[in-house]
Amino acid sequence: MRSLNKSKNLAALFLVSGLGLILGGCACLNTPEPEKETIDPYEPLNRAIFKLNKKADTYVIKPVATAYNKTLPDTIRGRVSNFFDNLRDITTSANDILQGKFGQFAHDASRFVINSTVGILGTFDPASHLGLEKNKEDFGQTLAVWGYENSAYLVLPLLGPSTVRDTAGMAVDFNALSIWPFIESDKAKYGLLGLDLLDIRAQLLKTEDVITSLAVDEYVFMRDAYLQRRKYLISDGKSAENLPNDITENDPEAPTDTKSESGAVTTTPSAEAFPGEGSEEIVQ
Repeated sequence: MRSLNKSKNLAALFLVSGLGLILGGCACLNTPEPEKETIDPYEPLNRAIFKLNKKADTYVIKPVATAYNKTLPDTIRGRVSNFFDNLRDITTSANDILQGKFGQFAHDASRFVINSTVGILGTFDPASHLGLEKNKEDFGQTLAVWGYENSAYLVLPLLGPSTVRDTAGMAVDFNALSIWPFIESDKAKYGLLGLDLLDIRAQLLKTEDVITSLAVDEYVFMRDAYLQRRKYLISDGKSAENLPNDITENDPEAPTDTKSESGAVTTTPSAEAFPGEGSEEIVQ
């Protein structure tokens, strides 16, 4: 009975959230590209949260991530990253269907099945060696495909760069289009989520000096890089020419000849840091 009620609640959440977001997105259909001042209407609040996030990262999260990197060997950290990347393929596959990308759904679902079995619960990635490269879809992108293209920039406490649309999409991904609602133990669920976010932050340690050296105004750099990367993902790579060179050269999902082993974004926080997305972002 508990499982049945839980399933009904998830279905209701998805339907209500989806309907509300679709109706809200309709207002954005066929809207022109936003001017700079409309991209970030909440800039004073966003900057304040950005500053708090930086302090939390400096004094708490970064030291823990540094200890994580020093304590665990590269091989173990790689297995951890692969495990969570594999779970994110569930969300990607669900959004493939919602976006009408049925061929890509077959690709991504096959990738998940192969890595979950042959790859030992996703800790290894044999699917990539078979030519099934990783895709990235989330409900924020789905809303954009449905017409909600332009959305105000938003900095989330601890999680970092987002938009109003992507924040709503993250909630739907987490509660309806991922494995997380089906983990009944809160201790296990939030323990795994914490490890996922820690692993992502640890991956970003080696690139933060690059961000600092490139950014005259780090807030503006992070904002523009995030919005451009989201545009790239939503367009399935068709807007790559609009990305800064430092992003296209280091983003594993950009069309380059090289790809990092972990699949982490190197110069801008990844949406894969979000529980539901992945969330390409964590305290930057």
